[in-house]
Amino acid sequence: MMKRLEERIRKNGYEYELLERTYNVNSAGEKNMDKAIYAQWQEYGIVGYEIFFILTQKAAHVKLGETWIDYEEKERFPSDEDFGKTAWSLCNKTIDEAMLIYSILGEKCKAVTLFNNKLYLEQLKEFRKFKEKLSLT
Repeated sequence: MMKRLEERIRKNGYEYELLERTYNVNSAGEKNMDKAIYAQWQEYGIVGYEIFFILTQKAAHVKLGETWIDYEEKERFPSDEDFGKTAWSLCNKTIDEAMLIYSILGEKCKAVTLFNNKLYLEQLKEFRKFKEKLSLT
């Protein structure tokens, strides 16, 4: 069974807390791409929000030097390279603005093959237009 993302995550000096996760299945019962929104915290409070499509890491059996390491299949929190492609940071936004953006993200997205999926690319273009209107960073 695939390991799911934790509700609380610590990464790059920040604490992240899951606000909402959407399990997307369309009316035909086909699996669409799940998405999540996390609040990004520092010791003095929320500094922003992270919204992203949930990607997975495949299981692997890797040799490092003389040692073999097994990596389990799991959902993964976005890497720095994912931002601007499948993940977005929302700074200087209210929770209402962040939830609005989250709610429209991926409505037409089907996860067949992430970067070759025409529907995903169309949705990404729509989101970028919306992002420009709101002046998101």
